[in-house]
Amino acid sequence: MMVFRKVLRAIFAGVVVMVAGAAPCRAVDYQPFDWVPAPRGVGILMGYYQFATHGELTNTITGAVKDSHLDSHIGIARYLYYNEAFGHPFVLDLILPFGALTDGRIGGNPAGSASGIADPAVSVGAWLVNQPAHGRYLSAASFLFIPIGTYDSQSGA
Repeated sequence: MMVFRKVLRAIFAGVVVMVAGAAPCRAVDYQPFDWVPAPRGVGILMGYYQFATHGELTNTITGAVKDSHLDSHIGIARYLYYNEAFGHPFVLDLILPFGALTDGRIGGNPAGSASGIADPAVSVGAWLVNQPAHGRYLSAASFLFIPIGTYDSQSGA
């Protein structure tokens, strides 16, 4: 019984240490076949663009605000470079998001426009399992976001 209590205390202490030392985690959703390796030495330049128009603003306190509008133009420039290291394929992924918010109105009042570049990201992904004949892949990736803007830690944003 004494040994059981010691083991139980050790497990409890381990769980407490893990929970106390846990850091917040972020996840990125991938599309099917987004992380299938290309042949060694291949470089790919990609561009993404999304336009959306919004005709309503919903405020959690007052509800829908009539005569509101916003157009968003969001883009991403992305460069991928595939190669191999230690017998495993890897990809270097450079991502630069940019966009503009235009024709903004809240309750009929002009809200102005904004445009710019968001924080670029650098990613490295490696395939630990790469078995294309069986459709079997296992990869791991790490992302580094490079803050290029001005930040105010007191703003709460």
